[in-house]
Amino acid sequence: MITNDLAHLNALGAAGQISPAALRRARELLDDRAPTFRAWRDFLVLAFGVFGLALLLAGVIFFFAYNWEALGRFARFGLLQTALVACCGLAAWRGLHTLLGRLALAAGVVLIGPLLAVFGQIYQTGADPYQLFLGWAALAFLWVLVARTGAVWIIWLVVLDAGVVLYAKDAGGWPIERLLFNEAPLALLVQNTLALALWEWGSARSVAWLQSRWEPRAIATVTLAGLTMLALERIFEGNRGNGAEWVLPVYLLTLGALYGVYRYRRPDLYMLAIGCASAIAAIMSVLLHGLWRNIDVGVVLLLGLALVGLSAGAGIWLRSVGRVMKGTP
Repeated sequence: MITNDLAHLNALGAAGQISPAALRRARELLDDRAPTFRAWRDFLVLAFGVFGLALLLAGVIFFFAYNWEALGRFARFGLLQTALVACCGLAAWRGLHTLLGRLALAAGVVLIGPLLAVFGQIYQTGADPYQLFLGWAALAFLWVLVARTGAVWIIWLVVLDAGVVLYAKDAGGWPIERLLFNEAPLALLVQNTLALALWEWGSARSVAWLQSRWEPRAIATVTLAGLTMLALERIFEGNRGNGAEWVLPVYLLTLGALYGVYRYRRPDLYMLAIGCASAIAAIMSVLLHGLWRNIDVGVVLLLGLALVGLSAGAGIWLRSVGRVMKGTP
């Protein structure tokens, strides 16, 4: 059977009728085409569905905030629990293979947080914000295991990241707190890198729902952006910067690992592109920091030329790597 329909290919991959390697190659070939009318329609349905879900969940939260005094404790719990049960029922009825089912399950995962917040407000548990988010992540963990959907895993990871950041800010009580939780960015780097490694490990072992690429790319983008900002701070601030002892070595190791993995082990041009962007930002920061005291028109021109040269070189290199990945001369 020959098909040029991405949705059909995804269905064949989910059913196990084609191998994950063949599915990835077919997606690469389809990526070279201009989007079809059906592809645009599917994208718009997904985009408006996600946007509508976000507005609906925001409406639920603002409804409780505005009507808090007017609602009794049973009304508060009842409304949220009804919405939660409705999301579970809709996901079970429509199935997780449908967009509506996945959106319903994602909404259920999000509603766990407001339910815990309402519980804490009614019974005045005295819980810290980090306990809310870590408890939210713990309760939602079984949901995301059942979901086997990338978007739900991303929501869960964001909640867990928020819990770690708040723990670093409000508590910090583990023996390794000096290394990790007083340095929240390093904790997030370790956590998100582990999540990315687990995703790629599962994808390499032909787990069907881990073949999507936007989720690992999103994790890598956010993680590398945060680490790059810390590296730039270290360059400009010196020993006064946050995490001065570890930022630059970890940053360089991360760039090296990104190149090694996504150039040879799991070829991915997007990952190499964000690595290049990060490296260009770091190199330009070093040049700017070194020339700042003698800044004049000539130095500005030199920095501009350096930026153009680095960007052009990265573009040429990425284009050549892309040809090699696609097997074209």
